[in-house]
Amino acid sequence: MLLQVRNLTKSFTRKGQPFKAVDQVNFQLQAGEMAVLSGPSGCGKSTFFNLLTGILPADQGQIFFQSQDISQQSEAAWTKLRAHKLAYVPQTDSLLDNLCVLDNIILPHSLSGHPALPAEDIAQLLRGFGLAAVETAFPPELSGGERRRVAMVRALAQDPLLLIADEPTGDLDPDNAQIILTFLQKKAQEGLAVLLSTHQLESMPAGLSHYHMQAGQIDLS
Repeated sequence: MLLQVRNLTKSFTRKGQPFKAVDQVNFQLQAGEMAVLSGPSGCGKSTFFNLLTGILPADQGQIFFQSQDISQQSEAAWTKLRAHKLAYVPQTDSLLDNLCVLDNIILPHSLSGHPALPAEDIAQLLRGFGLAAVETAFPPELSGGERRRVAMVRALAQDPLLLIADEPTGDLDPDNAQIILTFLQKKAQEGLAVLLSTHQLESMPAGLSHYHMQAGQIDLS
């Protein structure tokens, strides 16, 4: 099993009252599996993803990646994991407007000390996402859908074992959403584990593993 989560919990305080954003969650994902997590806004999906990627520390529970308990590892170890094996695409757009598309893709990997894929492989990713014509364009010149696809290419350019994407098709037109989902399915067939969240379950392709989150808990039935 590539990813396994046991009793993962994260609490916050709202108006002086504690609440569990993620409540005793158990979950697992294997290599080559593409899974979608649905649920209403505020149910805990983004918090869960931030725990899985080390952005937030868990209050309790364990996260195993490649059978290794990574729950209590250092921030440096989390950073290395995100640079080498675990790619995360959050909802927020973090492209740098003063860098062209190609430089936006390459820069994070250069800074991490883990170089991106070779240029020809990045070019193939850009073609796969319908972005070949915008390689030298700058983010302000792109549509919202193109910017979302560039962020996806940037994540995949590290050749990860696991890709986690928070609402990757949110607010996109059907054509842009289909480009992203089709390519992710292709990568899953090649062995990449993919976990994504969505409010648009009706747009998800058939055959995916589907889990529903409600009030911080995931229904595994």
